[in-house]
Amino acid sequence: MKKIVLFLVAFVSLGLLLVGCGKDEASLNDLKPMLMVDGKLYLDTGTIEEPVTSITAFDKEIVSTVEQTQKPTEDGQSNFGCVGNSYAVDDKGIIVIIDDKWVRFEIE
Repeated sequence: MKKIVLFLVAFVSLGLLLVGCGKDEASLNDLKPMLMVDGKLYLDTGTIEEPVTSITAFDKEIVSTVEQTQKPTEDGQSNFGCVGNSYAVDDKGIIVIIDDKWVRFEIE
């Protein structure tokens, strides 16, 4: 009886260990969100900017997208979707409006 209980405890523990370490294959291949502008790749910094008056016009927009496992190859193309979202270029990089937030992107 003790052997059966020990076996079950070991089996369940091993199963929990394997489940906790697993990631689906797609997420392992995802790249950081990025946008190509003027032939250069800008990567998401994870920074949310406060709106500033020095940026007066978000006159550019994301025009196409590729899978998140790929790098954009054309101007105005992202790998995070958001086709139609506006962005502006400033002296630090790019600010993209995503879900009403100003998200900072900087050159690769």
